Amino acid sequence: MIPQEEYTVEIGIADIRREGNDLTIICYSYMVIIAQQVAKILEEKYNISCEIIDLRSISPLDNDTIINSVKKTNKVLVLHEACEQGSISGEIISIIQKEAFDYLDFPILRICGPNTPVPYSPELEDYFIPDPNKIINNIIEHFKLDCN
Repeated sequence: MIPQEEYTVEIGIADIRREGNDLTIICYSYMVIIAQQVAKILEEKYNISCEIIDLRSISPLDNDTIINSVKKTNKVLVLHEACEQGSISGEIISIIQKEAFDYLDFPILRICGPNTPVPYSPELEDYFIPDPNKIINNIIEHFKLDCN
C-alpha cells in the first residue's frame, strides 16, 4: 500500500517486514511480496516462523540487520529474481560467511533467477521468476524439514 502523505526511506537501512525465529529470508523488490506469501504458507502448513528482511537498498547493504537476524534464526535463504551468477546474493552470502558463519545450522540457500537473459514472453517469465511453490519445496528439501 502506498501512503497518501509524503514519506521517506533511509538508504542503507533494511526493514524487517516480518519477525520470525526459524528462517531468515533476505530479499528486495518484488521478492518481498513472494517471501510474504511463502512465510504465510510455511507458518500455516508447517509451523515454520520466517523473518523477512527487505533490503530496500543493495548499496549500501544493512549488514547489521542481516547478521542479527542470522544469529537469531540460524538458517538463511537469500531470494531475488535476478540471475544467480554475479548477483548481489553472492555479496550477501560472503558477509554472512564472514560475520556469522558459526551461527549457521545449514549452508545458506540461494534462490534466484536462472543464468539466462530475462525473457519477454509471459510464459517464460513465469518460469524465470521464483514462485512460492518452488521456493517452499527448495526450503523443505534444503533444510531437511520434516513436513509430513
